[in-house]
Amino acid sequence: MNGSISLRFKYTSPGMDPLCHTLVGATLGCTGLQKTTAYSRVTLIVAANLPDIDVIAHFMEGTASYAFRRGITHGIPALIILPFLLTMAVIGWHRWFGRNPKDPPLSTRWLLILSFIGVWSHPTLDWMNTYGMRWLMPMVNEWFYGDTLFIMDWIIWLVLAAALFASRYRRSLNLEWYVRPATLALVFLVGYIGLNAGITRMAEQAALESLDDAPARLLASPVPFDFRRRQLV
Repeated sequence: MNGSISLRFKYTSPGMDPLCHTLVGATLGCTGLQKTTAYSRVTLIVAANLPDIDVIAHFMEGTASYAFRRGITHGIPALIILPFLLTMAVIGWHRWFGRNPKDPPLSTRWLLILSFIGVWSHPTLDWMNTYGMRWLMPMVNEWFYGDTLFIMDWIIWLVLAAALFASRYRRSLNLEWYVRPATLALVFLVGYIGLNAGITRMAEQAALESLDDAPARLLASPVPFDFRRRQLV
């Protein structure tokens, strides 16, 4: 970890990148969930990015964009409403354009389940970085911070992309390990997040023990490229 220490403050930085959210949605769609209903994969990918509809805030002037981001569309009420809206949109698409005959039958129940899985994966990952999340918006304007992952984590990109590649070609591979590469990748992701959370907490504890006067707040911020290091603020 970095040896410099100062009083903690929360600085503005983007949330988890869209590539990460998209890879998570696509990987979820290769775990067997793709067999549950028509449009399963596209539903998971869209749902995993859906709370970021507040990207329109970037067109606002001044500090309004920062006040709007990670707010209403990431709060619990929106996380309950958005899956229903997405499910209705997919059903509308199906009725208007029909489906691929090779796809499984349309299941409204599974569309809603997948929409919830994808939508809730988004704020969970966003909460993991130092920007934080406002889970209780619009009722309570309070930030919650995970301080676990850097915004763009190349290890997550690599593992999920490899899982998607292996899933695409697993039928041509006669190795048992490749039967469920997407599931293994998601298990790894959960373990990797847990490891990073542990590193953050240990860095914070070590910093507090090294100081004579404990600061009001302390941040052990993940850094790019090296998940083992933390920058202390």
